[in-house]
Parts: sequence; structure tokens; C-alpha cells
Amino acid sequence: MKECAFTHGFDTVEFALEQIILQSQYALKQQLDKLIPNGEWGFRDHIDSDAVSDKSYFVDLLLTKKDGILTLDFSKTEKQAAGPINFIMDSSVPKFMLGLYLTSNMDGVVMNAGFQRAIPDVKTKVGSLLSPISPYLAWLFIRLKVSGNGVSCISAFFIVFFVTPPLINFLEKNNFTVKDVNKKENVMVARPGGISIILGILISEFILYAFLQLNEILAIIITTFGAFLIGYVDDRKIMGGWFKPVTLAIASLPIIFLGAYDSNLTFPLFGDVQIPLLYIGLIIVMIPITGNTINSIDVLNGVASGFMIIASLTLSICLFILQNYEIAIVSLPLVFVSLAFYKFHKIPSKIFPGDSGALTFGAMYGVIAIVGGVEIIAAIALLPAVINSFLFLSSVKQVVEHRQIKGKPVEHTSDFKLKSTNDKTAPITLVRLILAGGPLSEKQIVFAIFKLTIFSGILAIITAFMMGVSI
Repeated sequence: MKECAFTHGFDTVEFALEQIILQSQYALKQQLDKLIPNGEWGFRDHIDSDAVSDKSYFVDLLLTKKDGILTLDFSKTEKQAAGPINFIMDSSVPKFMLGLYLTSNMDGVVMNAGFQRAIPDVKTKVGSLLSPISPYLAWLFIRLKVSGNGVSCISAFFIVFFVTPPLINFLEKNNFTVKDVNKKENVMVARPGGISIILGILISEFILYAFLQLNEILAIIITTFGAFLIGYVDDRKIMGGWFKPVTLAIASLPIIFLGAYDSNLTFPLFGDVQIPLLYIGLIIVMIPITGNTINSIDVLNGVASGFMIIASLTLSICLFILQNYEIAIVSLPLVFVSLAFYKFHKIPSKIFPGDSGALTFGAMYGVIAIVGGVEIIAAIALLPAVINSFLFLSSVKQVVEHRQIKGKPVEHTSDFKLKSTNDKTAPITLVRLILAGGPLSEKQIVFAIFKLTIFSGILAIITAFMMGVSI
């Protein structure tokens, strides 16, 4: 090569090499145009074991061709294994393999950078089988994203912290208040606080999107904002019992349209279960469930926001345990929004989240569970709220707005403690069960709910550790 450059000149050699590269690029582009039409094709293969467990690991490829441009997307591939089956795949590997396959019957085609140019985009996901990271590099990865995550979490907290007080003043001045029925005095509390909650969530998630560019973040933003709007309508006017479940189901559709989910449902010990069509139905059902469970348990000062601090923090910890670092980072703003709002929502409440706030909390939690592939874990962490909703629905035997129920599950004693009612028409709730042992103050009941939530959170974390074990 050196002799050739001296003989013919460097520019000539450089031009000749570029022509060889262009020849390969053109040849592969020709084959791509000839053999692969515009559209999408998926492929999945499995590795039986990683020599550590008997769990099956899958490699997932989505081949997309749009306007003549081919994209190879491996981002749905399984997270990295504990055993020695991970492969650090450079983007050039699938390009060269596909290029060699498609041009093998063409004379004079040389494998070179032309193959790279013909297939411009290969996507992988950090922490997967094809892009593994060591524990040290995992923390390095987190540190590389810490600027975006730090700004996002700080923004989430302080936006809610500083916006909520003027929001309280505005709501009080315009008579957007409701009576705190668990106070002896005639205490009127501002509502809805969902306005500051959604503001903190939207700004923090948009900041993260600027750093991470994930469809999962867009799904969180759109679905959560949809839930807020649904709740705000319900705050202003009491809607029918089916209004929130049906509209929340519609709000979940962006998750499907954006493809921000994996149709595998992961169980501890038993591994993944593939339910492609059924999973779409699960998405449509899950957002109404998580939204309404948080809304249903929001009956005492500080419960909804305090409950969400514990549940969302648990979910973030579990995502880190499962090495789903990006979604773990994306989930953290929910923790900080809940923490900031709790400052004003705790006993005695200065503001209630309202349906707009409770549905926002629940919907975002549900979306994170779906895009993070931790549906079972999320359900366990949410267990006290799920039990409360189950008890309520099983006792009233219909989908009905809880504000429309005439029979109240609790009553007040002479010293204004809460006790379980003797009214047989009243629904059974978690609070009513807690009060079965005798009257308690509002604060005592709230802390009892928090204790149950912490216990559920511990179970969820144990479950996350068990996800890596199969039988």
C-alpha cells in the first residue's frame, strides 16, 4: 500500500479505496432494495440456559425498512444473563453478517465499510444480552446519565414544592375547596392538587426524554397526562361509575401505539410467558386498575401521596435490581413528586390531590410497570390498594363512583376517632378492616396503611431478587 501511494500518489489511492467501498455499498443497497420491501419483520430466538440457571434467554430483532432505509433493532432483547452467554455486539457485526449473506452470490463485492454505510442504524439496549455491562460499568452508566436524572429529580421535587402553595391560595380564593370530613371542626381543604403533580411529572420526564430519547418516556408522558385530564373532569363534575375505567383504558393506547412494551410476562421462578395478543388486553386493563386503586385508597389525609412514595420507590429499587437502569431512572421523578406533594398533603392536609392527582399517580405507576416489564412486582407493591379496591367492588357488586355510595364504611366517635360502621349496606374497605379491632385516630389509620405498604414493598423487592432464579 505504501509503495502504491508513492507510485500513484496518495490522492489516487484514496480515491480508489473509496470507489471499492462505494461499490460494496451500492451492491448491498441494490440487494436490499430488491429483496426487502418497506415494512416490519420480527425475529426471536432463544438460548436455553446461561449455565447458571435453566432460564431461557431470547434475542429479539425487529427489521424495519422505511423509505428505502433499513434499521436493525435489537433493543427488545432480554436483559443480560448472570452466566457466560452475553455478547458485546458492535453495530458493525449484524451489518457485515447481513451484507455477506445478501451479496454472497455477487462477484467482486468485498466486505468493507460500504456495508456499514448501506445499513445506517443498529439499535441495542444497554444491559441486554447484546450490550452487557459489568457491575462497575453499570454504576458508570448511571453516572453518565446522572446529569439528566439529577436535573429531572430536582425539578420534579421543587416544581411541586414551590407550585403547590400558590395553587392552594388560588383554589381557596376561588372556592375550589371540599370539607375534610374527618376533622371535628369545619375545615375546608383546597382541591385538586393534581395540577402541581402533573406539572412536576411532565417537566421532569421531558428533561429525561432530552437525554434518553426513549419511546417509553413518551408513553409515560402521554398516558399520565391523559389520566390527569380524566381526573380533572371528574373533580369538576361527578361522572358515572364507568367513566374513569373506560377513559383510562383509552388513555393507555399510546403505550401500544408507541410499542413501549414487551409482550412477555415475567414470573418469579417460572420465567417468561409469551402472551402477545393477551398482553395488549392486559395493558388496556392495567392502567384503569392502577389509576382507580390509588384513587380508591385516597380517603384520608396523606394516604395517596405517602402510599405512592413507598410504592414508587419500591418499583425503582426493583428495576435497579433487575438491571433495567434506564426505566429505573425514568421512574425516579414519581418518587420525588410524591415526596414534595406529601409535605402539603400529610395530616393536617392543606390540599387534596383529587381524582386528577390520584389518577395521575396511579396511571404513571402503571405505565412504568408495563414499560419496565415488572407487572407482577408492581402488583405486589400495590397490594394494600388492590385489596382495598377488591373489597370495595366485591361488597357493592357494581362499578360505581365511591362518592355516590350512601352507606359510609366508617363513623366518628364522640372524640372524633374513626370506627367501623354497623351499617350492613356500607361497603367493606381496607380502612374498615383496620378498624375492626376498635376505634383509631386518623393518624393511626394512615400509619397502619403505610406499614402494610412497606411490608408489600419488601415482598416486591424479594420477588425482584427471585426473578433471576428459575426451576
